[in-house]
Amino acid sequence: MTYVVMLAASVVGKMYDPLGWVALIGALVLGASRQRWWMALLLALGVTILNVVFVFSWWTQLGISSTWPSRASFLLLVFCVICGIGWLVGRTAAHLVKSEKSAP
Repeated sequence: MTYVVMLAASVVGKMYDPLGWVALIGALVLGASRQRWWMALLLALGVTILNVVFVFSWWTQLGISSTWPSRASFLLLVFCVICGIGWLVGRTAAHLVKSEKSAP
């Protein structure tokens, strides 16, 4: 239960980070353009790699760079949740627009 709360708090916290918004908007676009679900996972992987590249020097200064694999894994999980939600919302919006156009 603690891990789920920590994940939820991290997802909310990532929305204060510009990369969190890039991931969310990118996933919305992927969902709205009816791309496959794994494209959102690739987006999450790319944003995670970019985030780790940006913060690794900061982790080194703090002395926590030796635990970067676990931190990167958690970041990947957070970005997967963000991209998954964005993709689902975009896909749902695309489905609703399609059903509105096909209604008599």
